[in-house]
Amino acid sequence: MKRPARDISCKAACVWRKAGATGWLRTILGFALLLGYCFSASGQGHSAHWIFGMGYHMEFVGETLVMHPRLDSFIAEEGANSISDKSGNLLYYSNTQRVWNANHGNLLNSDSLGQRSTPDGGSTITTGVQFLPWPGDSMDRYYAMLLHGENSQRLTLSRIDRSLDGGLGGIEPAYKLREVSPHRIGEMMTAVRHGNGRDWWVISRRRLSSGAYTNAFLASLLTPEGIQETIVSDPGRGSLFAGELTASKDGSLLGLASADDGRSWVGVFSFDRCTGMATLIDSIRELQPNDVFYGMAFDAASETAYTTSVTNSHVYALTWPDNQLQAELVFSLDSGITTLPNSIGQLELGQDNRIHMPFMYNRLAILPNRFQNLTHHLGTITPDLPVGAQMDTVSVFLPDTINRTWSLPEFPNYDLGPLVGSDCDSLSPPVDTTSFIGLSAIEPLWSVHPTVSTGVFWLTELPIQARIAVYDGLGREVYRYILESEPTQLDLQHLPPGPYWVVARSREGAPLGLRRVMLQR
Repeated sequence: MKRPARDISCKAACVWRKAGATGWLRTILGFALLLGYCFSASGQGHSAHWIFGMGYHMEFVGETLVMHPRLDSFIAEEGANSISDKSGNLLYYSNTQRVWNANHGNLLNSDSLGQRSTPDGGSTITTGVQFLPWPGDSMDRYYAMLLHGENSQRLTLSRIDRSLDGGLGGIEPAYKLREVSPHRIGEMMTAVRHGNGRDWWVISRRRLSSGAYTNAFLASLLTPEGIQETIVSDPGRGSLFAGELTASKDGSLLGLASADDGRSWVGVFSFDRCTGMATLIDSIRELQPNDVFYGMAFDAASETAYTTSVTNSHVYALTWPDNQLQAELVFSLDSGITTLPNSIGQLELGQDNRIHMPFMYNRLAILPNRFQNLTHHLGTITPDLPVGAQMDTVSVFLPDTINRTWSLPEFPNYDLGPLVGSDCDSLSPPVDTTSFIGLSAIEPLWSVHPTVSTGVFWLTELPIQARIAVYDGLGREVYRYILESEPTQLDLQHLPPGPYWVVARSREGAPLGLRRVMLQR
């Protein structure tokens, strides 16, 4: 059922076709691969810092995981999230009730969020907060904060301005807690880039006007002007309001774990990044007696999903050949079931391409000796290994205190580019993608120097109002701007090392040629 382990030192050859590279870019990438340019395609600076649980703070530096001192003022039974800037510097984090800045103080104007606490502090909303770079903000100044209102049960939008409070940022008073739509929502929330590569779909579940169940997906479109519309799609399966909703790295799939005692199920859905519509591929009811599904995550290749059962402490791998969902047990632990058992919590894909999970100790449960050690660790799944060898229960040590929470952050793929050539790829500059020869035949009359740099380049001899687009080695547009002065500085320090192509066009869209640059650290 699982694909065999493979060499992952250079994945570009198998990934760039999925990324939508066509025509001349594919030819360029083909030459680059033949020349042996292998590089990291993660670039997920925004998800570098993870703050969750009992104040645990870990950071990905590339694929290396660094554990920071525990933050005593933070606890999130559920509903933890954080965001960093493009370079991986911590910006903000939240437990759904409070919001902290990079200095671990309260974010300016983040008081009166109207949330309630658990006895230990923190939130009991599965995914109660989401931070997103504001669409179209090339200066990395504004961020969106989507918050589940625990009292109103509605989704709200606030805008954070990084220039406030001496550069630590703050919520704009006039743009605080705006209701996104009139719908009540469940505890699930995730986000996927729109097919135009700029905007965001903020995805949640519509909660019934009374009771604890949800019956449809809500996809609210966040644009530079704010929320423009909310798309409702009903794949025909209701769920309890609790459980984890997540998206695959390529944005084409949604996974939902419905934590419903006696009627729990897990499902995989296709997601249309152009329309915001979700369609059920297949779902499965409890796999073992008393399974209550809760955590959900996809692997980096968007080929396998993983889910957890909080009652049985099971981890399952899910695939969907011929659109039929199949499950295989990856891990099982007798957790000493009582009314509220010790259990496994949320799942999240890390920059190391492993899936991380917390082991939660419930103060009302009997604590088996074999479970006690696990609650001082995050477990990890390595999807490229055979199923029987994927699970490592003591992968990441959690310092100072036993874990009493289910929480992990829920990060979207911040680097997801446009659906090149699709009907909704409305923002990509016009490019002759029919052949590499046609574009390469244009001898650029402009220059870039240096061609190898740690991130800063200078463009000269280009006309004012020229349109500049930068593409990475997977054919994704990663940066764009309109030239307003000459010469002009091209700052790519926020991007990961590797080769890039700088494409210039006139204001009218006529091609002016391309130049290749290399980022080195």
